[in-house]
Amino acid sequence: MGDKDTYRDDHRDDYRRGGYRDHRNSGGGYRQDYNGYRGGSGRGRGYRSGSGGGGYDRRQQQQGSRHFQSSYVGQKRGRDEPEALDPKRQVIKRLMKIGEPGQFSETDKTTAGDTPEKTVENALWALKQEIKHKTENLNEIVLEAVISCSHKAAHYAVLLGLLHSENPDWVAALLSDAGKRFESELAAGDVRGPRLLLRLFSCLTGTSVLHSADVLGLMERVLEVAQAQATAGVDPSGLTWQLWSDQLVYAVLGGLVWGGAHLAGPVAADQHSRVLDRAAEYMAARPIQV
Repeated sequence: MGDKDTYRDDHRDDYRRGGYRDHRNSGGGYRQDYNGYRGGSGRGRGYRSGSGGGGYDRRQQQQGSRHFQSSYVGQKRGRDEPEALDPKRQVIKRLMKIGEPGQFSETDKTTAGDTPEKTVENALWALKQEIKHKTENLNEIVLEAVISCSHKAAHYAVLLGLLHSENPDWVAALLSDAGKRFESELAAGDVRGPRLLLRLFSCLTGTSVLHSADVLGLMERVLEVAQAQATAGVDPSGLTWQLWSDQLVYAVLGGLVWGGAHLAGPVAADQHSRVLDRAAEYMAARPIQV
């Protein structure tokens, strides 16, 4: 035990005279180098302070990271800033709001203070942008708006009439899709969609997008289907078909009203008369009378 204690004391004296702590004052030692690495003036140069020539500055890294984010990612949106509207959703909103005077809104500046005329201009501008960017399902969006807001058929006719002068190919493609939808839904027994599309077709005669003769020809074919059901004799009671056929005639007569003078004018007077005659023939043939 004595030898071990003597060795420990001698080693401690040597350690204090020339070891770890003395090296701190003489420029050597672990802590001097470590402190120099963290920011001292020794050979380690500055890791945090960057006082030397070869150090790595964390603050420069952070500033560089912020610069990268600002340059390539952009400014972050503040908590109080409104979220940017999706262009497709904005088109839908403008189509649904067409013809309605807007009210001031902090979150939706697009309809603030708009007049009914301005809403048509807003919808026209939005559609032009989406046509230019070839937005997917744009035709379906427009047709859904036409059916959902069928009381605004005249406004949509004006909108399509304005677009027809600048983008006739797109309007033609839209009407082609509308015709396919008309035929497919009618074949499936759904009358509501075709009835509202027929209303739009009638209004489009007033904006020179469709010819009166074409729309009246379509109405006449619809009445032929209804009349064929009434005269086929399959079910003389009419219980299995009259409700559906009545809806077809109702769709035609309603379309005539929405087309107005553009359908009743001299351009297609003969076709207009035939449509009315076929409607009268169906009404006389329908078995269930109230």
